[in-house]
Amino acid sequence: MAAGEDTSHILSGLTNQLPDRDPEETAEWVESLDSLIREQGTERAQYIMRSLLQRAGAQSVGVPMVTTTDYVNTIPVDQEAPFPGNEEYERRYRAYMRWNAAVMVHRAQRPNIGVGGHISTYAGAATLYEVGFNHFFRGKDHPGGGDQVFFQGHASPGMYARAFMEGRLSEEDLDGFRQEKSKEGHALSSYPHPRLMPKFWEFPTVSMGIGPMNAIYQAQSNRYLHNRGLKDTSDQQVWAFLGDGEMDEPESRGLLQLAANENLDNLNFVINCNLQRLDGPVRGNGKIMQELEAFFRGAGWNVIKVVWGREWDDLLAKDTDGSLVKIMNETPDGDYQTYKAESGGFVREHFFGKDPRTKDLVADLTDDQIWNLKRGGHDYRKVYAAYKAATEFKGKPTVILAKTVKGYGLGPHFEGRNATHQMKKLTLDDLKEFRDYLRIPISDARLEEDPYSPPYFHPGHDAPEIAYLHERRRALGGAVPERRPDHQPVELPEAKTFDVAKRGSGKQQAATTMAFVRLLKDLIRDKKFGHRIVPIVPDESRTFGMDAFFPTAKIYNPKGQNYLSVDRDLVLAYKESPAGQLIHPGINEAGAVAAFTAAGTAYATHGVPLVPVYVFYSMFGFQRTGDAFWAAADQMTRGFIIGATAGRTTLTGEGLQHADGHSPLLASTNPAVVTYDPAYGYEMGHIIRDGLERMYGPDSEDRNLMYYLTVYNEPITQPSEPENLDVEGVLKGIYRVSASAVDGPKAQILASGVSVPWALEAQQLLADDWGVSADVWSVTSWNELRRDGMAAEEEAFLNPGQPARVPFVAKQLEGATGPVVAVRHRIQGQTHRHPRQNRQGLRTRTPLRRPQRHPPDEKTHPGRPQGIPGLPPHSHFGRPAGGGPLQPALFPPGPRCPRDRLPPRAAPGIGWRRPGTAAGPPARGVARGQDFRRRQARLRQAAGRHHHGLRPAAQGPDQGQKVRAPDCAHRSGRIPDLWHGCLLPDGEDLQPQGPELPVRGPGPRPGLQGIPRRPADPPRHQRSRRRGSVHRRRNRLRHPRRAPGPGLRVLLHVRLPAHRRRLLGRSRPNDPRLHHRRHRRTDHPHRRRPPARRRPLPAPGLHQPRRSHLRPRLRLRNGPHHPRRPRTHVRARLRRPEPHVLPHGLQRAHHPTKRAGEPRRRRGAEGHLPGVGVGR
Repeated sequence: MAAGEDTSHILSGLTNQLPDRDPEETAEWVESLDSLIREQGTERAQYIMRSLLQRAGAQSVGVPMVTTTDYVNTIPVDQEAPFPGNEEYERRYRAYMRWNAAVMVHRAQRPNIGVGGHISTYAGAATLYEVGFNHFFRGKDHPGGGDQVFFQGHASPGMYARAFMEGRLSEEDLDGFRQEKSKEGHALSSYPHPRLMPKFWEFPTVSMGIGPMNAIYQAQSNRYLHNRGLKDTSDQQVWAFLGDGEMDEPESRGLLQLAANENLDNLNFVINCNLQRLDGPVRGNGKIMQELEAFFRGAGWNVIKVVWGREWDDLLAKDTDGSLVKIMNETPDGDYQTYKAESGGFVREHFFGKDPRTKDLVADLTDDQIWNLKRGGHDYRKVYAAYKAATEFKGKPTVILAKTVKGYGLGPHFEGRNATHQMKKLTLDDLKEFRDYLRIPISDARLEEDPYSPPYFHPGHDAPEIAYLHERRRALGGAVPERRPDHQPVELPEAKTFDVAKRGSGKQQAATTMAFVRLLKDLIRDKKFGHRIVPIVPDESRTFGMDAFFPTAKIYNPKGQNYLSVDRDLVLAYKESPAGQLIHPGINEAGAVAAFTAAGTAYATHGVPLVPVYVFYSMFGFQRTGDAFWAAADQMTRGFIIGATAGRTTLTGEGLQHADGHSPLLASTNPAVVTYDPAYGYEMGHIIRDGLERMYGPDSEDRNLMYYLTVYNEPITQPSEPENLDVEGVLKGIYRVSASAVDGPKAQILASGVSVPWALEAQQLLADDWGVSADVWSVTSWNELRRDGMAAEEEAFLNPGQPARVPFVAKQLEGATGPVVAVRHRIQGQTHRHPRQNRQGLRTRTPLRRPQRHPPDEKTHPGRPQGIPGLPPHSHFGRPAGGGPLQPALFPPGPRCPRDRLPPRAAPGIGWRRPGTAAGPPARGVARGQDFRRRQARLRQAAGRHHHGLRPAAQGPDQGQKVRAPDCAHRSGRIPDLWHGCLLPDGEDLQPQGPELPVRGPGPRPGLQGIPRRPADPPRHQRSRRRGSVHRRRNRLRHPRRAPGPGLRVLLHVRLPAHRRRLLGRSRPNDPRLHHRRHRRTDHPHRRRPPARRRPLPAPGLHQPRRSHLRPRLRLRNGPHHPRRPRTHVRARLRRPEPHVLPHGLQRAHHPTKRAGEPRRRRGAEGHLPGVGVGR
């Protein structure tokens, strides 16, 4: 053992970490403290202890941090509140719920379903929830208002099981668990999800960390409503059920200080400490309960530990010398988990046997009695006492640390096992054992009838225990969880309130941020509506010009302002008040989004509609807190998100960390977010008014929206609202802001945000210098235009016989002639492919060159593709062809040429050209997972010289070929389809030859095409013996310098059958050694180098012996070393019998067979595909 190493397993704060040199004196001090507590109370004892600690510090006496206590229950036995419920009835239906929850998940794994689920979390936490349901959780109809309960996501099956017992859900509903599409109308979401189940769930708690963060700010929002006089929430509690593994999330712990600072004693955390996370122990070598106790107590929370059940009370009472408590303190969590996976005899030997004194304590207990010593989270009396103490504690938030067993009661295959989180099914024996443990009256015959569908159990609504269940919920105010979106009617501001946005800035310049703040100030002043606005700013109010709100709206602080402000004499003094309207969470975007969510859902949580307006640096919004915005969308939050200082030109001096060029692109992925990029103040006025109408108007259809507006700091001249403004165009995304007054060639300029003034300058320059008549269009929302276009295209696709709706952008630009130039200073969304193109699991198929946005015509680009037959005229994939039939030519599949729209006989990679014309552009390989710019550079390098061949698609250059072509192979093992690209030079034609190749399984049929290679034999120094080769050498097909022209790569698409997809990408070449002659050539690309500079493994060559697996792991037979007929009947003959290259990894060219009576043919005349098709 190293010197100075701490051998104690006890965390800091326990006095027995130090040696006790005078136990008698120590006992006298302890007895004196006990006497002080008995005679003068705990407050006097606290004062004495603090005085002693202060004195010890003044005398330089090292005092350990007292942040943890012994590993025992916080509430002594004699101070526990008595349990008021009917223990027998509650035990019965708690068992029913545990059975139904487990069976629901088990039935979801029946054949052809298998949607997953979690059994063990609720099995271990059922007591924690049921004590709350029976005695603490208040429903919406309670006189004091309903509680807000954040349920742990993985425990959702238990909530469904309780709703089934209450009659709120049916068996058909339970069988729809995780099947939102196939069981529409009877589907249950995997986790709490209000948008999927809008009348059931209130708060989403997945992903992990979202629940505790939102719970803290929900408790703050309750106090905010109460202090501002909007609703009395003084009798409402917020409960958050969390997992100990979840507490590793930064969001779970990072915001705890706020709850303590604001004395949120209406907040209770219940942490299910089952000591396990998804893969294994949370703290195998430590103690997570002690760690969390120290953390929460240090953050100012009240901590209650529920470690042991009532069965331990007698043992702890007999532990007069503290030996049992010492073992409890020193035993790590990894051992506690192991004890529950073993037997009672194992616990006797390895836990109590650590000390003879503790072993004597359990000498009169049997192994079964030792095994039945429960943990505190499974004892409803201990849990009730903790909940009671938490709700009665004042001045601080409370956390309850309840120790449980994951998978409790599910049997030895589940309880305490590391894999229990991923176990979703029970065996027949597990079902029987679980049934017997819970005493469920279901026969063996019924279970054996269909082990995949064991029955649910309900004793009937007239059973006494179910009647008791309903009586308890009626007393507490109704069902929980329940969401009621009905709210008070909202009187929206009058139209004149928005007049300030129409006037413009006159001759002065003003940024759109200033225009927005001015409008927001007038909205807050509105007497009928202004009190509903909740401004939220994370410590940047002065940057946005919102410091004018400080003396009027004031900053919310439940403690008021108990100090003398330094700027008290100024007009814009910093003022805090319990009735303040502006929420100022500090430099804390995560907390600001949580406050935004709580305020934006107050219409459903409290029936009080609020309009949160969250203003922040746009770079720190969706980029930093995107997950929280998704949770807000799931919770159906309503409000305005204002990304200020937007764009890449506003804060250039601050550096790239403040340059936002992509937040609208990120916001576009959230379907609940309506994104706008306005250029002028009058546009914002119409947008905000429309947002209020859609959220709280009487005739709104989709209310659950969040508006994201980007505003700028660049000062520009704000024009007044023009007459006859196209308001519909402003709201739908595009309107003409300036029409050119000159005659000449026409052009259309589309701009958004701060780019609109630049576009107007360009309009003037074009007119003055070039005589171009350009119209300028203000695009207020690129995202809304895109969504409208996609919706129109989907409608046309789903209704082929009906007249197609014209997208709004096409309707607006109808009649606008000339080229269209779109101007914006943000990252643009790449149009990568049609959304219906991906039917086989492919994500992208990015071509090596950017596709043409407008197909060329025959006059400007003779011989280029004119379109694809069969596509509608307005399809963005291409225009209909005309002027004669089309024939196959070189044009790869890409964004504008989906493979499922090619003619039936055309293989992937085939485009179209007219007969007698030159070939189209060089085919670009279909690539995936590679760097786009790197592939472009390699393509230009290859196209800029007279290259003599292309390497196979693999890691490393080909055999002897110096030109490194673009890597056109997909990463293996990622998708069921394999696409291998090709690269052909200009002037070469590609003709389909040979029969189509049959394959097993679904998917498109493979096509194989090729053109001739040089028929010359390899040079002498590249030859090797074809039979019995003793060297693993790579036999090159030809010398690159002697090739008369470019070579060819082949494009082949193979849909693998299901039983072969799992074999992708598992093998590497058996022998990576290089041919010895290569070491002598200094200019050879495969010449050995020092290990640090060595290139990746080269591609295996054709005809290579003793290689059974070639990437991407198609199982092939060993290549023959002498001419013989390969074991396959699938062949593909090229145009003439000459050597050719096939895609590496899909097939290998074998030596041709020599038949009797036939002349010997050249090698490579036939290409055999042993990996594709059927056997002999």
